[in-house]
Amino acid sequence: MTRACTASMASIIRQDILLDISQMFINTLEKTLVSTTDYITAYGIQLFKFFTLLKEYTFDIADDNITLLQSKGFRVNDILPTGFDIEANVTHVPPPLSKICINSNVFNEYFGSMLNSSHLQVIYSTYFGPRGIQETTLQKTPVHKAFVSHLPRQPESQPTLDVYVMQIALSVFIVNFQNMWSNTKRFTKLFNRLLNVLLKIHLAPIRERVYKQFIKNKMEGNIQKEEKDGKNQEFFGSIPFNRISIIRKSTNGKRRLFQAEKRRHDKYIKKVETDPGSRDKWNRRAERCQQRLNTYEQILEAEKRNRLVKPIEDETTNADEEETEAQIEALAEDNTIAAEELMEIDDECSSNDTDIIRRRLKSLVAVVRNLIFKHHGKQITERQIKSSCPDIKPNELHVCTLICNLIMPYVPQKKSWSLMPYQIPFVLMVNELLRITGYSKFSIKVSPLTMSGHLNALRMDAPAFFSLFCSAKDSRNLNVYDFEGNVIVSRQIATRNKDAIFSSFFNLAKIQGIAADHGLEFIYNMYLLPGLKTVRILGNLKSRPPSYSCSTIQQSSKTSKTPTSSVSRHDVKGHIRILRANIMGLDRQHKAAIRERKDFLLQSTMNGLKKA
Repeated sequence: MTRACTASMASIIRQDILLDISQMFINTLEKTLVSTTDYITAYGIQLFKFFTLLKEYTFDIADDNITLLQSKGFRVNDILPTGFDIEANVTHVPPPLSKICINSNVFNEYFGSMLNSSHLQVIYSTYFGPRGIQETTLQKTPVHKAFVSHLPRQPESQPTLDVYVMQIALSVFIVNFQNMWSNTKRFTKLFNRLLNVLLKIHLAPIRERVYKQFIKNKMEGNIQKEEKDGKNQEFFGSIPFNRISIIRKSTNGKRRLFQAEKRRHDKYIKKVETDPGSRDKWNRRAERCQQRLNTYEQILEAEKRNRLVKPIEDETTNADEEETEAQIEALAEDNTIAAEELMEIDDECSSNDTDIIRRRLKSLVAVVRNLIFKHHGKQITERQIKSSCPDIKPNELHVCTLICNLIMPYVPQKKSWSLMPYQIPFVLMVNELLRITGYSKFSIKVSPLTMSGHLNALRMDAPAFFSLFCSAKDSRNLNVYDFEGNVIVSRQIATRNKDAIFSSFFNLAKIQGIAADHGLEFIYNMYLLPGLKTVRILGNLKSRPPSYSCSTIQQSSKTSKTPTSSVSRHDVKGHIRILRANIMGLDRQHKAAIRERKDFLLQSTMNGLKKA
């Protein structure tokens, strides 16, 4: 089991290396961090182009030849009520997979492996490899060939990184990408949220409008608060005015805060007189103390005023029941307690004439979902919906029929439900609908992208250090020797001599000691964090013998011994639980005895004072 521990780069790097070599070592690692981040960003953008292409194209197969044809999904206005305010200039959603492709065994054979680890390696070879992809490889991957015909390689944007370092960085990206799509709950949750949003737009328009207005007002309020905090930040210099709170401190806490700052201020003023050579430094510190004192006074006065105004604001807010419900509804998206509170509100209050209650909406979501699964690939009729929900109303029947038939082509079959390639058309369609209806916060990411201004951590092992410093094409090559005095000339030899590679640049004993302090055994891998101030050392967790397998203490010959092998693991675990319960009970008794003793001593002292 692999774990990581953190260490300072300065503490593990060798101190006996020449200064120019040490500086070259650090500079090369810094450049590699930047170049690796640029490469992974470019790779993520290229992968994102694949998804973007599928928003306007869909696959087609003819004579076992797979191609991408331009296509469109259903019209946005077909699934939304008349007069609904669309927040984007979009007329159609992305297209689904055609029935011809779904029913083709040849297509399913190639399409099922799209964007797996092998395909992601092929994407690297196509767009970032030194020689590009060979025609024979393209013929073996017809799905990838269809993408390449629309997105050809751009040779002017090739990275200058070492190939091995690029492969290490790509392996981390592939793991992140696969983890993003391997969670089936993520896809199921998106499906349920889409049904909930569409049903709410159709069957609860007033509540939906109030909710969106609440979210809009909340966002505008946050923007105004940030602007106000920014002004306060400028007025009070670099002191974080918006992060300080004094009103919650006790009276003694407030007094100590002001007194400590005044003592520092007076100390710096005296330093100005006793140390004329550093007068400017002490003056700056004294001014800083005075600035903090002024800030504390301002914040304390402002919080006192807000404490008086807040009850009035809360009373005004609570008077608006619709806004209160919208606030609880915003919390209910990730809070089960708030969701139960909404159900109770529905039971207690009478709903609007045009809005159905939330409990009914939740049941309709289940009806639509079950119908799609039960009659997948077929046209859903009103009779089928009535048989599943006999008490359904005419307006609810129309909406459920509309949603079922428009969404059906995008929903994967049961056997393909958890396969990522078959989920992509559905995810792209849902993200587009959520974006144009104002619920983009429910959309999900399709590919990990590096934010601008951020650097990725870089995993390094012995062959990676060899590639950077011993086999580079520029003049920074170093000769690294194994413990027999032979020069290491290849990555394969570097892999067999990990100790020699790491000990050439780092204090290997120090690294192994840090790992051992955390119960790890160093596995000659580490992550370089941005800034190169800190590294994460990877190691395998050392296996410790369980308590029931330890040898017993030697006892007298009269005492009978029970062989360790005859003690079952279940009995040992039960005995451990009993001992832990006894420890907790004794701990509570110990604390109670301490409290009683303290009360007794206090009472004795008070009695003695009374007698005196």
